[in-house]
Amino acid sequence: MKIRRFPPPRPGATLPAALVCVLCLAAGCSFLRPGKGGPAHPVQGPGAEVPGWPGPEEAGRTRPGCSPFTAETVPGGSFVVAVTDSVLPRHAPVPHNRSERLVFAQLYETLVRVDCRGDLLPGLADHWSCTPDSSTWVFFLRPDAVFWDGTRVDAPAVKAAWQRAQQGCPGSGPRDPWSWLDPGEATVRVVDALRLSIALPEPQEDFPLLLAHPAFAVAARRPGWTWPVGSGPARLGPEAALPLPDLRYRPNSHHPRPARWRELTLRVLPTADARDLADAHWDLLPVQTLQDSLFYAAVPGLEVHALPDTRTYVLVRPPAWRSPGPGDPLGAIDVPAAGRAVAATNLKPWPSLVIPGGISGRCPQLHGPAYAATAAPLAWGLDELQLGEDALVYRAGDPAARQLAEFTAARGSKALRLVPLDPAPLRFVLQWQMAAAGILTVDQAYPSGCLQMASLLSSFSWLRADDTAPPETLAAASGPHGASGPVLAADTARCLGAAHTWLAARAHLGGVTLAFDGTPLLGGLGVVPADLSGAHRDRIP
Repeated sequence: MKIRRFPPPRPGATLPAALVCVLCLAAGCSFLRPGKGGPAHPVQGPGAEVPGWPGPEEAGRTRPGCSPFTAETVPGGSFVVAVTDSVLPRHAPVPHNRSERLVFAQLYETLVRVDCRGDLLPGLADHWSCTPDSSTWVFFLRPDAVFWDGTRVDAPAVKAAWQRAQQGCPGSGPRDPWSWLDPGEATVRVVDALRLSIALPEPQEDFPLLLAHPAFAVAARRPGWTWPVGSGPARLGPEAALPLPDLRYRPNSHHPRPARWRELTLRVLPTADARDLADAHWDLLPVQTLQDSLFYAAVPGLEVHALPDTRTYVLVRPPAWRSPGPGDPLGAIDVPAAGRAVAATNLKPWPSLVIPGGISGRCPQLHGPAYAATAAPLAWGLDELQLGEDALVYRAGDPAARQLAEFTAARGSKALRLVPLDPAPLRFVLQWQMAAAGILTVDQAYPSGCLQMASLLSSFSWLRADDTAPPETLAAASGPHGASGPVLAADTARCLGAAHTWLAARAHLGGVTLAFDGTPLLGGLGVVPADLSGAHRDRIP
């Protein structure tokens, strides 16, 4: 059986260029290598103003915000990272919120990694292969990979971790990757201690990109440990409990890229207004709103770094309540004006729905299984909200979504009631078309544009225009008000804009890189040598 391998031959074992070209053309799977995330999807739209998100960096185009402060740092030191959401060990390694994503990203690994530029990199797997038709993949684990307790990370442990995550995955809907990969025996097979074989129902040239989703992080429960044990560049001990308010990391010396600092403290400081933390001791603080970013930018000794765009806001209109024609209250929303009405973030125009410039080439994932809607728990109290043709729903706790909902309701030809909902009931309400419209807050969950769009379509089946169209004909056409065409049913969705968050940091720090979804990776965090002043000298042993 012929296979394609990752990574490519190392220097000293290179193939002739002509032979490489022939192999690439003959093989079914993409020629994935460090620095590339598979076939590029061309970015269309208003020139260079549209960043390449999500997906590989395009030629001559960079993704703004990918390098907040990456300068080399002095090894050692002790640093504090503050977060404002809850962080619970029982959720690990699959995050429920942004703070947990930040915390878990330092502790747990996926088989592959995708960085902010879209480059596909080894993780727990140091290489992988596929059959010529890209339907079967084999992942080879690092031989030296071990959990914090010293036990080996082998193929059975990876499969068991995925099965646990599938059973309790909190990210159903837009963040649910299990729509396409069931880790049961028919799909995921343990070949031996270091090899895991995955048989797909249809060819997937870019399949490894799916495994960068945080739901595929590998962890194991151990008696006597509060936290699941992981294998990431940072580690916890069995004595680590709930972060009340502090949780202290140590470098994982068994990792091929162990953290450079001596100690990293996670400080959980719940607050509705991050500006309340101005007097708290911390070195890094994720900042969610424009107002907070401006506040910290004015504080002496602090720097605020804009991160890449990782969130889009989409107006959706379930067909059960849509009223075509002049009577449609949402038929003529001015998208640029909607963006200007948002003060909570720097919402910028985004010419297409979720994927910049639409989809180029084959996107077989768009025909993956649809996410199955579930019954609404009585605790949600949806029956008391009197949802229907006059309800406009949006995510509670998201000020930008609230401002977009207010703008949309004010421009309608009939009165609309604004109904804030938590993410799970919001998704349920829109799945079952229980409201006239909704403002969707879509966070980047995948490094691939195809996967990002497919995730949205699997969550809301009524968005699909035609499930029978062949995959190669699927393309989301770019337009001034969003995507339309064979992927999406007419007038069901309109992208209102894209936004990013910020990272506030003490001056003179460096070594922070970003994952594909903008999550800070803190293994290299430290003081830049040229800035090793008296204020930071006590940080370094």
